[in-house]
Amino acid sequence: MKSHLTDAEKTKFEREQVAVQKLRPATGGIILRMAANGSFRYIARYHCPACGGRKHSHSYHTRHQAVAALNAVAASIDLAEASGRKYECAEKEQPSHPTAQAAQTLDDYAATFIDHPERCGARSHAPSHQKNMWQTYNQLIKPYLGRTPLPQLSTTQIAAWHNSLTVSEHRKAVAYNLLHSIMQAACHDPTEPRVTINPVDIPRAGVRRRATERYAATQEEIELFASKVVVHARPKLGARPGDARPVDVRGTQSMRMLFLTTAYCALRREEAICLTRSDVQQDETGIWYINIDKAATRGLDPQTGSTKLIVGKPKSKASKRHVPISPLLKDRLIEYMNQNVGLDQLSLLFPSTIGRMWDDHTIYRVLRKAADEAGLPPQSNPPKRFDMYALRHTGITWYARYSKATLPAIMRFSGQSEIKSAQQYFHADDDQVSKDIALAAQRMSHEGQATAV
Repeated sequence: MKSHLTDAEKTKFEREQVAVQKLRPATGGIILRMAANGSFRYIARYHCPACGGRKHSHSYHTRHQAVAALNAVAASIDLAEASGRKYECAEKEQPSHPTAQAAQTLDDYAATFIDHPERCGARSHAPSHQKNMWQTYNQLIKPYLGRTPLPQLSTTQIAAWHNSLTVSEHRKAVAYNLLHSIMQAACHDPTEPRVTINPVDIPRAGVRRRATERYAATQEEIELFASKVVVHARPKLGARPGDARPVDVRGTQSMRMLFLTTAYCALRREEAICLTRSDVQQDETGIWYINIDKAATRGLDPQTGSTKLIVGKPKSKASKRHVPISPLLKDRLIEYMNQNVGLDQLSLLFPSTIGRMWDDHTIYRVLRKAADEAGLPPQSNPPKRFDMYALRHTGITWYARYSKATLPAIMRFSGQSEIKSAQQYFHADDDQVSKDIALAAQRMSHEGQATAV
């Protein structure tokens, strides 16, 4: 691809007060930045060899997306030249026949698949999962393949896209699985199949490899960690950055009990922060439990246009459950409720210093400082890390280790809907495995002797 603009084009962009950012990727092409209309979007421009040198331009939200789009086109051109075939441009004008006019692009069908999966014959997505799908699609799929009509997507083009991704192997697998699901739905669309065969077919490309392993702490480590939790009061008006802030006692107790409940009851962060007094209940047998039927995710507020925590449905149907409260936590939780939680049944169980749900930034800032003081693994330390999800991982590990529960029981306790997700909580102890095998062999020998008699 050519990597220059003509003098006339430069003069035109200067006249329109467009800031030309002289970023020339190694693959060629040029990236401009729109400033005249106030959008400041990045334009990726290149000369297409399949269209007789015709210029193609597309705008993107970030410079990374624009560079990724140029890299994807360059990879497709190089792959075509290496295989000895002619490069096929996705934007080349097609013959005007009804099939070509009705061809739906990947962007159009992906929007239907993510926002309205029931129209594609797929199951509905949880709000948090839907948000992650849009983030993955916009960052890793849309800049490369978004404008391509579905019938024109080929296995070669998919392979070139997959090879051009410069993210981690885990994110590449997530993007591949999402694209595979979209095209699989297009193959089996209940109204009218968009394609006859799924072109997303790269062996083992969808295998996700976890970069780090969550840390399963002991009970002593969790209690020590909770004792180190401290929440400071908000700075007063006119305070300087170096001024010491007093400790917020109610905020510290709220955050401390939030961490303990997350660990002992194996809750997700989005489930724990929106709990209310009415969610802590006691059944007819006297067992205390927490009712999980909602989750808080960050979404867009249509009134203000900013993002905020919105309480909605939990992650999946399996997430709706009753979690028994551990006897090690029950008395402390009830005492905390009587002293710090309002009598209204809709009062937040763990309110922040301003009476709202705790935000992610504050949670992880306090957690990281307390974990460092308790000597727990830092968040950036491979292969194990201690974060908010490690508290939930710890609780499920305790339940699996000490209760000898079966896999279905683990899935029901943790609110997991996939077997693969629940299997990671089984940690094999070599000494315990040897004892169990010896005990099983001893029982088998006794039963054999009894049968012989």
